[in-house]
Amino acid sequence: MLTNAANNELVNLTLPAGTVFIAKYSNYAFIYNNNEERGALVFNYNSNSKWPSTFGTTLTGTLRSKWIKTYWDFEETTTYPTAGEVTTVTPKVVTGAEAIASDNSNRYAYIQMDGTFDKDAQTFTAKDGTVFNFYPQTIFGIDWTVVESGDYTLRALMASNYGNSGIAANGQYKLGIVEPVEQSFVAIEETTYPTLAELKAAGSIGTLKIEAPYQVQVMYNVGPFGQTYLWDGETGFFMFGDGENALSATDKQIITSGKITTYTDAYYNRSFKSEKDLVVENATEWIAPVEKETISNTSDAAKYIRIHGKLTSTTNSYTGSKSYLFQMDNGNTRAFENLVGFQYDLDAIEGIEGTFDLLLIWQNYIYTLIPLDANFFVADETFEPATVLFNETFAAFNGTGGRDNTFGGTVASTKPAASDFDNDCTFDTNVFEGSESAKLGTTSKNGTITTPAIALTGEGTLSFNMAGWADTKTNRVTVTLTGATFYDASTTKTIDAVNGHWMTTYLDVIDGTGNVTIQFSGRRFFLDDIKVVSGLSELAEVNVGTTGYATLYYSDRNLVVPDGVEVTTHAVVDGSLQATNTLKYGDVIPAGTGVVLFDDFTSSALIYQFATYREAAEAPALANANNMLRGSDEAALTVGDNSTDKFYMLSRNAESGEPIGFYYAKNCPNGEAFTNGAHKAYLCVPAELANAYGYTFDGNTVDAIEGININTLNENDEVYTISGVRVQNVRNLQKGIYIVNGQRVAVK
Repeated sequence: MLTNAANNELVNLTLPAGTVFIAKYSNYAFIYNNNEERGALVFNYNSNSKWPSTFGTTLTGTLRSKWIKTYWDFEETTTYPTAGEVTTVTPKVVTGAEAIASDNSNRYAYIQMDGTFDKDAQTFTAKDGTVFNFYPQTIFGIDWTVVESGDYTLRALMASNYGNSGIAANGQYKLGIVEPVEQSFVAIEETTYPTLAELKAAGSIGTLKIEAPYQVQVMYNVGPFGQTYLWDGETGFFMFGDGENALSATDKQIITSGKITTYTDAYYNRSFKSEKDLVVENATEWIAPVEKETISNTSDAAKYIRIHGKLTSTTNSYTGSKSYLFQMDNGNTRAFENLVGFQYDLDAIEGIEGTFDLLLIWQNYIYTLIPLDANFFVADETFEPATVLFNETFAAFNGTGGRDNTFGGTVASTKPAASDFDNDCTFDTNVFEGSESAKLGTTSKNGTITTPAIALTGEGTLSFNMAGWADTKTNRVTVTLTGATFYDASTTKTIDAVNGHWMTTYLDVIDGTGNVTIQFSGRRFFLDDIKVVSGLSELAEVNVGTTGYATLYYSDRNLVVPDGVEVTTHAVVDGSLQATNTLKYGDVIPAGTGVVLFDDFTSSALIYQFATYREAAEAPALANANNMLRGSDEAALTVGDNSTDKFYMLSRNAESGEPIGFYYAKNCPNGEAFTNGAHKAYLCVPAELANAYGYTFDGNTVDAIEGININTLNENDEVYTISGVRVQNVRNLQKGIYIVNGQRVAVK
């Protein structure tokens, strides 16, 4: 920063990028930073020859200096800035009030503003009424007295130096002209209209000109007396009356062009007149409110704001009457003193935390929050990604068994070194290196791995992958917490690993103290990808039976694919069912995507846990958008994109029992709609592509033959069962799937 240091502190001032020379006089020099739009006065720089003399010369270097209230004192400097090329200097566009702001943010800045120059009075009056006069022209060597009176855009140095307030003895502020006159004063050919903020600040009659991209939003029946409210995205105020009746009493309008002439004071318009060229359009969206973290008692008057918090209430102990409060995130509250024109069930949203669109109104010297039509409460969609607090991947374990899908025999015989772990885990002698995984335990002894301390405070989710030894024994794994508890207040969980098959387990962890360790112990099981993340993970559980297939659909959440199951999307392409995307462990299923689940473990049904994806607000897009799987969150009739679409259910053939695939539902001989189960997916195929009664996952199609006339078949017809046995008695076919003359058909 050009102006930021403790008073009287001697420091090394490094000139930031963008610093340029503006002007000098006697032992003063003025510098300005194009990037920060801030200026500074340099005093006692000792030698004029050390500083450039050309306006806009770039300056670099580090100087020894002392900050004295409002300027830099270079009395003790031994170094000087390095002058570079002359560059264009971009002035800071301000109003008069901004130029003299009490925080001195524009003192010594190179500024630009519109206003009127009075040659006789030798003053410049900004559009908002702030009056300036000039340093004697002898200081800067410019004769501004040759400039004729008129409206101008002025570029100048805000160069007042009369005490800390910056006010001259006569109460006027000083400007120094630093460029040639013809560049400093640019005549305004047409009348310049003030903005809504300038009109509001002027406190007098003024005309607001509205044209794209400057537009004004109109709201009706707001405020204590049902006034019209204008909002331009930064400033708002209230109007009494519509002199020309140009605005209809309808909400959600935008003035796109025209003029409004009005008398204003600091808070609202007393009356206004709409010109004939005023154009008002219905708005599909309102002009966005100002994002706020807290509400100011002064600067936010009459603003349309968006703020995060929640509605609370208080009850008068004497009268029993209830008053509502809006509590901001910083704990401060504002009262709902007036709800004129709005009918809301405030009890229904009390205590709900979220983002509110509110209008702040000044009434009777207190602030009133008034909700604006359908934007009173906006559901809180703020996404906070989960933080990974711990992750052990075993990626450096290069033995055999586990990730190479070998779960028995002579595998995992090498013991790891401490450096093979990603983290400072501790382990006993019964831990062995598998293939990118660890094997814990032997036939007779437990193996144990313990994580280092994990900085989990409060709630978190533990996940890990494990697979049991490929035998018939129960491979039981014990997980023990220290410094936290599981969701049921216990500190130990016992889980049976599935023999010869990887699966992901999720466990909720609560009451973390910030110093949590996790121990895994058991005999002959493989362990991989231990992870702890902040927050609890919502889970969707899916039962995949011994057929190896199931479907899944959630409209409102992205889901992470667990270990041990393959996830696919499907479409009918070139007359057969084809997988269009294949997702593996760790991939994400976007919300609203119907999928098929497959595992190759057919010994028993398995329940897979799909966790909600919490690493980012949006799921990664699928590589192939072609997916004919639809779904529903509740049991509901299947729905397609067109009334002629055909619907298929995942099942074994309803008529023959073989093989599993997508078929017309029972009692739906032509692919009619059927009742789909909650969170299940179905296949929806456009009529022009639906060429079969059913589709199997091996790419075959099945055609239904209703009431096949066996008299049309003879010994010359080749009829085979699905297993390849030729049928001799072709005139007595039972229900089922057959290969008839090379065509796969279902006899019903």
